[in-house]
Amino acid sequence: MFATVGVATVLPGEVWEQSVSLVAMMFAAALFMPWSWRWQAAFVAIALLAATVVFTLVIPRSGLDGQSTVRVLLTLYVLAALSVFGAHLADRARRQLAASESIRGTSSASTRSPVSPGESRTSSTICWAGS
Repeated sequence: MFATVGVATVLPGEVWEQSVSLVAMMFAAALFMPWSWRWQAAFVAIALLAATVVFTLVIPRSGLDGQSTVRVLLTLYVLAALSVFGAHLADRARRQLAASESIRGTSSASTRSPVSPGESRTSSTICWAGS
């Protein structure tokens, strides 16, 4: 994340290309990191703070004018909000999946027939298939 912002400092003419990689990191974190939307919001806040500081204070005005800075930052802020919403949806889906697996696990465990101490479940299945 900081490398992307650092490259934008060195190559201010390619700020849009670097912002795309920053957005990709935010969306990848929302999708692949198993955390809540609050953690995603903290991650995004750090990324946006670094980007805002670099784009407004560090990059010289000759490399990036004020209107381009506003457009880049507005784009980053909107897509960052979407990544937080995506993290919320992914977290909710993970929780629903875990709940359905726990319900399925408890219901299937209660419907199984008990196994005697000397018998394994596979041997009784093989026995039934052979008769």
